[in-house]
Amino acid sequence: MAKKTMTKTEIIDKTIKTVEYLIAPITAVLAIWDIDAGMYIAAGAGMIVSILSFVKLFVK
Repeated sequence: MAKKTMTKTEIIDKTIKTVEYLIAPITAVLAIWDIDAGMYIAAGAGMIVSILSFVKLFVK
């Protein structure tokens, strides 16, 4: 059986979806201990999603 290789845009799409799904639970858990850490994680994940979306524009 031949393996289906993923394209670069598919890899970026899956990474974006994974990060988007993980933002809420990680932020909620960290907000219990320290609200600042939770907000930093949410902002960092948002930045990662934005950068990957921008990179996806130039990847073919």
